[in-house]
Amino acid sequence: MKGDSALRSILRDLSIALSEDNKFRDVQFTDDEEKFGFAPNDETVYVNPKHAEMLGIEDKISEKQEFLLIVDTQSHEHEHQTSSDLNSIQEFSQKYPGRPKMAAMVMNAVEDTYIDNRRLSRDRGLKPVCRKANEYWIKSQEPITEYNGVRKYMWAVFQITRGNGTPKGFNKVEDEAFRDYCAKVRLLINKTKSTHIPKDRQKIGHKIMSLIEDEIGEAEVPEDMELPENMPNINNEDMPEPNEENVIEMSVPSPNNNNNEDNEDNNSCPECGFEDYSESIEEVDGMEAARVLAPFDKNDSWVGSCEFIMDQDEDGLCGFRVEPVGEIPKNSIMNEGYLIDEVSSNIEILEPKYNYDDTEEIKECDCPNCGNEWIESN
Repeated sequence: MKGDSALRSILRDLSIALSEDNKFRDVQFTDDEEKFGFAPNDETVYVNPKHAEMLGIEDKISEKQEFLLIVDTQSHEHEHQTSSDLNSIQEFSQKYPGRPKMAAMVMNAVEDTYIDNRRLSRDRGLKPVCRKANEYWIKSQEPITEYNGVRKYMWAVFQITRGNGTPKGFNKVEDEAFRDYCAKVRLLINKTKSTHIPKDRQKIGHKIMSLIEDEIGEAEVPEDMELPENMPNINNEDMPEPNEENVIEMSVPSPNNNNNEDNEDNNSCPECGFEDYSESIEEVDGMEAARVLAPFDKNDSWVGSCEFIMDQDEDGLCGFRVEPVGEIPKNSIMNEGYLIDEVSSNIEILEPKYNYDDTEEIKECDCPNCGNEWIESN
């Protein structure tokens, strides 16, 4: 897309709608081929107008679709300005003088996860665009089994962050220790989404760094290992066409999001779709939260008996011992970051206890329309 004065004027006007504080911010263009956008300070955002060219899909999407990609990048950078400490990544990396680049990468992944969840919860019309961009990136990557050494553990963090929690080709990973590592990273990344205090997000970053260092020991970080930014050409993949009748409040055309996948995050009853349900926040013991936040429905037909189990060791595991009476949905459970162990005729579905603090907040929901009751993490 041509970075002319007309586009710049539109993006400047959109800065008010895209910024949580409704503050006008300047928008400038950059021709840096390695960056879709960046925010050097609280007042100005730089965006690259040639998103389609950078993605290698200029012959596959329309100008309207490319405009959506640009707006998504702008939204991302504005959210950094309103919700992130722009010095936090540098400060975090300074705590790892032997591995500052790796630390910066990890903290960048943590911070991006938080601000994307925050902005897309508010501007839902951008969710399909962000999801599609992440799909392009994941499909451009080598399977995680093709990486070795430090890169393997770092790229797992990137792919978990952008790949809906699962590295590419994870189903072909046979290394149980690496599968365990990925499960722990996914749980930490998921926790980032609702971690609103910056210092607590840094604690998550430190935990991920600890997991990586436990695996790589004294291995040095390659100098040429940079944070992946651009997405290479993806063949036979098209951006969704905008639906002119379904626009977000800022009047930017949005892809059609009437399918079930796009509506799964709507605030409605999972049984009947009723939106005006009641909810209350309860603070409970951390292990009680682990007990109620199972990665499966305990009333599913494949579940026979089910009991909560946990190690006495503070750094141990907790989860559920299930006697299955049908086909176990292993992929969906593992995609939630849990480990599955077969013990005699039972299975154990486990996660690390340290994913829970001493106390956790849970959201208790009640639908007056159909009487359904359910619990969500807060």
